[in-house]
Amino acid sequence: MDLLSYEHCPSDLHFLGDTIGACLRRIAREQGEKEAMVAVHQEKRLSYLQLDAEVDAVAKALLALGVETGDRVAVWSPNYWEWVVVQYATARIGVVLVTINPAYRPQELAFVLKDSRTRVLFLAEAYKGSDYLAMMRQVCPQIEDAAGRAHRAVGSAEFPHLRQAVVLGYGSYGGMFNFAEFKEEGAGVSDSELAAREAALGCDDDINIQYTSGTTGLPKGVTLTITTY
Repeated sequence: MDLLSYEHCPSDLHFLGDTIGACLRRIAREQGEKEAMVAVHQEKRLSYLQLDAEVDAVAKALLALGVETGDRVAVWSPNYWEWVVVQYATARIGVVLVTINPAYRPQELAFVLKDSRTRVLFLAEAYKGSDYLAMMRQVCPQIEDAAGRAHRAVGSAEFPHLRQAVVLGYGSYGGMFNFAEFKEEGAGVSDSELAAREAALGCDDDINIQYTSGTTGLPKGVTLTITTY
């Protein structure tokens, strides 16, 4: 028998050492069409196989845009089914997911994008009266110019690492991809390319940056590995 997590005591059982992406693949094979996720407020249901396929689509799109192992991809959103897909997709290709507090205002958003060196930002349209799209355009006005560039590349001197912004919605957002458009970017990436990236990952790789509350100063990013996540 294998352990699913570390134990703080001697044991004859062995830790599995799976990555999160590998774990999802295994469970998808085992559970198949069983229900994996229900987003009642979005009227969305996904089986394990459907979830795994959505994760592959987002992971391939990130690869197509040149996102490398260890790059930072951020998500600024409340609980959406797409949030979960992005979380698993970044884990599948060894990208560090930066989770941004949904209550953040423009100044805080700008700080985290710079401090984390975010490469791609996924964001909701709005939440509880907060217009995320308006705040993003306020923080990075150059985002609108991306509409005329290949792969909607941002090109901001203030945010030199930021390459793309993706809205977790399905409308038209100018210089920002909608979620469906973004997934289409990965159409040319093969399964073997994705598998090669997955095979190079280990369970002690960095997987997530979470920011502290910042009650006595600026928030500080805390990095978690796959094992500690």
